[in-house]
Amino acid sequence: MKKIVFLLIIVSLFSCTGKKTENLVSQIYETEGSGVENDKRIKELTLEIKKLNKDLEATLNKYEKVGNFHRALGIKMMHYKMYLKAYEHFSKAIEFFPNSEMLHYYKGVAAGQYALSQDSEVIKREYLEKAKYSQEYAIQLNPRFTKGLYALSILYVYEFDRIDDAKPLLDTLLQISTREFDAMLLRALLYERDGELNAALDMYDSVLSMSKNDIHIIKAETNREKILSRISDE
Repeated sequence: MKKIVFLLIIVSLFSCTGKKTENLVSQIYETEGSGVENDKRIKELTLEIKKLNKDLEATLNKYEKVGNFHRALGIKMMHYKMYLKAYEHFSKAIEFFPNSEMLHYYKGVAAGQYALSQDSEVIKREYLEKAKYSQEYAIQLNPRFTKGLYALSILYVYEFDRIDDAKPLLDTLLQISTREFDAMLLRALLYERDGELNAALDMYDSVLSMSKNDIHIIKAETNREKILSRISDE
């Protein structure tokens, strides 16, 4: 009975390790008789399987290091504004970590930045589509991923004329985090665009009451004054 359980464990753990493991399993079948020699052979096979398992772990660790290497290179390329190279490295990293929303986000940012640096309208649209897809996929992986929600909102508003699609993304983002000031400023602009001036003023007031960033404060104050002037003229 113990030998049968042992055999099942081996098959479940190493069904994908290739011909070498298949040979080990076949050798175990050959030792299904009784006796000291068979017990000795099973122990030898057990040790060999443990070694294979260690080799597999070592290989997986190497794969992980390669993926992290491409991720680091992508970030470095972004720093040097080499956006196409960054896009390529993030794409490689995703091959190793396909479910990382952060890598898809980085890939989308790189694609978007590369698109905006192009003179060719065809290439620009191609990489904007890639940027949009990457951010949409990042959110699909994690619907509460605030960076992806904001990045996709920016693309919808400024590149794809899909303003109505950006609103729920921003609303979701601001429900998750109430101190995302760039998102608050963008949402206020959309309120203003729709004629919801009081909602826009409330959003600007929230920015002014919470943010310590001079850029945020200046934008909020400037836009707030414009709305007040607009109201007084009506």
